[in-house]
Amino acid sequence: PIGGSSAVYPDWFGVKVSYTVPGHIIVDKVTNPAAHAQSFSFTTTGSGYSPFALTHAAAPNDQTLVPGNYSVAETAVGFWESAAVCVSATGDTETIGALELDAGETITCTFTNTHRGDLVAVKTNNLGFGNAVYGTPFNWIITISNIEIGNVNISNAQDILEDNLPTGATYGTPTVVTAGGTTGTVNCALVGNVVDCDASGSVVVPPSGTITVTIPVTPTAVGSLVNPTGGVCVADPDLVIAETIQGNNGCADTVTVDPKDQTITFGALADKTYGDATFDVSATSDSSLTVAFAAAGDCSMFDADTVQIDGAGSCTVTASQAGNANYNAATPVDQSFTVGAAALT
Repeated sequence: PIGGSSAVYPDWFGVKVSYTVPGHIIVDKVTNPAAHAQSFSFTTTGSGYSPFALTHAAAPNDQTLVPGNYSVAETAVGFWESAAVCVSATGDTETIGALELDAGETITCTFTNTHRGDLVAVKTNNLGFGNAVYGTPFNWIITISNIEIGNVNISNAQDILEDNLPTGATYGTPTVVTAGGTTGTVNCALVGNVVDCDASGSVVVPPSGTITVTIPVTPTAVGSLVNPTGGVCVADPDLVIAETIQGNNGCADTVTVDPKDQTITFGALADKTYGDATFDVSATSDSSLTVAFAAAGDCSMFDADTVQIDGAGSCTVTASQAGNANYNAATPVDQSFTVGAAALT
């Protein structure tokens, strides 16, 4: 018998009786999150070792068994990771697949099940329901959240986010904010038009924890900024972070860029007298586009920005800018002045 599994005792009549000392295999269940109600089934091998099921709250399964060879295995449950450790009261080395039970020995196996987390990524902007405007900065915001009941554990140097940004804009340095109990450091860098974020050391995102990445954007052309362009916008781009679902990590957002308004600055013009020489006028637009002039009344444009007096009365000079692909037409600005009669000589 294994490990001296029999003992011999004399009975009252002097007859020797052989008795086999049993052992115990105890299996305990621990879940993370703690006290989860999920039930886990176990299969067994070995003489008289019955299958069973356990929850975190249930008492450990304790079966009295004759010495021999046994095994116990847990049936996999989706989204749960399992680890088991067995300890013998006699100091023997035991594993769940090879339990060698000696007479009087107690083997305790603890199965710890950890529920996986699940990352989702959502990309928004700070424009509300409006459009972006050429040359006017806005932010793209990517929020990575853990929507499951288990932690998401990210190892050092693992990629957390990749975002391929479109042309038609310039981009500032991304910033990162963690919240909701997320621990560890996330570093983001902009290389060309690609944002890459990875873990610096271990990062843990608990249930409802978040990692928020903000990307400053300045449009350089009118049209649509379609993100992603030429690649992906996705959390866990290498598909190496343990999650319940790997297919819901993508993010996207499209922003329409409208032309920018422009404003003309055109100062007041002094009164003139008929017979005065031609004079130049000047105006600017905050778009830096060239301003055009037109004259009406008792004056006319001698050339593009020179006014000539045609008679006594009044004159109105109008400054305008028609716009282009990136700028709307400016509101025209009028400046009027009086043209006095020439003195008789």
